[in-house]
Amino acid sequence: MRKRPQYATSPDRPILLPFPNGWFPVALSHELKPGTVLRRRLAGEDVVVYRTRSGLLRVVGPHCPHLGAHLGVGGAVENENLVCPFHHFAFDPSGTCVASGYGTPPPKARLLLRESHETDGVIWVWRHSEDAPPDWTIPAGTSTGFSPPHLRTHDYDSYPQEFVENLHDLGHFAPLHGYVDCRVTAPSEFSGHRYHLGLEVERLFPLLGATTMRWDVDGHGLGFITARLDIPGYGVRMLGEMLILPLDHGKLRVISSTRLKSPELRRISSPRLRTALRIGIEQAFLQLLRPVSSWTDRELGQDKSIWQTKTYVERPRLAKGDGPITAYRRWAAQLYTHPIVTPTTDTEPSLRS
Repeated sequence: MRKRPQYATSPDRPILLPFPNGWFPVALSHELKPGTVLRRRLAGEDVVVYRTRSGLLRVVGPHCPHLGAHLGVGGAVENENLVCPFHHFAFDPSGTCVASGYGTPPPKARLLLRESHETDGVIWVWRHSEDAPPDWTIPAGTSTGFSPPHLRTHDYDSYPQEFVENLHDLGHFAPLHGYVDCRVTAPSEFSGHRYHLGLEVERLFPLLGATTMRWDVDGHGLGFITARLDIPGYGVRMLGEMLILPLDHGKLRVISSTRLKSPELRRISSPRLRTALRIGIEQAFLQLLRPVSSWTDRELGQDKSIWQTKTYVERPRLAKGDGPITAYRRWAAQLYTHPIVTPTTDTEPSLRS
């Protein structure tokens, strides 16, 4: 019998899953202007995110190798260097200590540099339990052609794997969220660090009646979800993105963004008119996105009450109509250094069969 790795537990709530490996969002670009230092939580430990005066992004371990001060609590950027708040030792963008606070020669010391990546307004950090280098990247340009986002941030008592599993748990859409029909339009595909799922669902809305919605979902690891939504009856096209950050065991922060498809303005010859129209449309979109975002928050709120008290069942007794949970868990297992027990049988018929 294979011995499972042991994870620390707490008296009030045991740890159900370890931290996965992959890219995770620690900040939004607009939060990190040149000269800014941020303290962020990632997978049970702090990281320090900063931008030099020339605009270089760096993410480092939190403590100064001199005498252990936390660089995210009072640390400052001076030109291109991060300066410790305790003794004013300075570290250049490579992490090397280049100055002491006394004018004496600096010691041979370095900060722990974390792999980071910035794209489409998000700052990502690579996390691996054995410090292996990244072997894939977050794609760029996923929101091209859509409006600026309406953003919300929520904290959940859950795990990245459990949060993402919700997409593949087709069986809960009707009893928990009230969908009257759910059809798979593109069977789940799992390849490398990516997955794809296509769904068509029907929901009853006040005043609108039965409304068909088509979802095209792509995921990259357990930290990034993009979902394109078409509502054919109303000509609406939206993009939802979820940035998933594990803070501590059983604690998540999720930044959700909602965007509307931007109209084509190429036929308008006047650049000034195009700019004015685009600004006006973007402002109108932000007003429209607020109620849409509120609806999305209510949907996730229904899941939140479940997540706060549910447990992780390693060998679930799956039933016809559950969706591709087995395939999803087998795919997710690759994102951990130590193996996670997954079901040994496949029960993955479509919801309609």
